[in-house]
Amino acid sequence: TSQFIETVFTRYVTVFFSHQWLSFGTPDPLGVQYRVMAASLRRVIADTGWEEANVQVWVDLASIPQSKPLLKQLAVQTIACYCAAAHAFVICAPTTIHADTGEVCNVQSYQRRMWCRCEQLCHVLRKGTGTMWCATTEDDCRRLGELDSEWLMSVLRVFEGDVTDEGDYLSIVLPILGLYAELYALELKR
Repeated sequence: TSQFIETVFTRYVTVFFSHQWLSFGTPDPLGVQYRVMAASLRRVIADTGWEEANVQVWVDLASIPQSKPLLKQLAVQTIACYCAAAHAFVICAPTTIHADTGEVCNVQSYQRRMWCRCEQLCHVLRKGTGTMWCATTEDDCRRLGELDSEWLMSVLRVFEGDVTDEGDYLSIVLPILGLYAELYALELKR
C-alpha cells in the first residue's frame, strides 16, 4: 500500500477534502458539501495551474470502503498517509444544519471534530499550511496561510476533539504516532 500511495502521489496531483459528516448515516444528505467541494476544486486547480486531467480527489465516503468493517478499518489507518501526502488540503465547512442533531455545522464545529483535527495535523506536519484552503461557500474558498495560534492549538489537541464513536480515538493512535516518529527521525538527522 505504501508503494501504491507513492505511485499515485507522484503520477497525479491529489486534493484531499476534509469535512464533518452532516448526519449519522451519510456525510452530506442535502448535497451542500458536494457543491462547495466542486466549486473549491475548480478554485484550487485555477490557483495552482494544475491540469484537471491530472488531479485526483480524496474524500472519505468515496475513498474508504464503508460496507466492509475490516476493509474500512484498514483504510482508516491510511488516512494519515493520504493527508500528509496530498498536494492540496481543502477544509469544506459550509454553514448548514446537522440532519440528526439539528446543531449548526460550520467552521467552528468542523474544528471541534477529532477526525478533522487529525486530518489537518497530518497535513500540516508534513506540508505546512501553504497548501491548505478553507471553503465555506461555493464562492468562498481561500488559502489558509498561517494558522492563528488558537486554530493551531486545537489541531495539536487532536485527541480532545469530538467524536461520534469513542472507538475512533484508538483508531488514530498508531497513524499519529507513526507521523510523530517520522518527524522525530528527520529532526535527529539535522
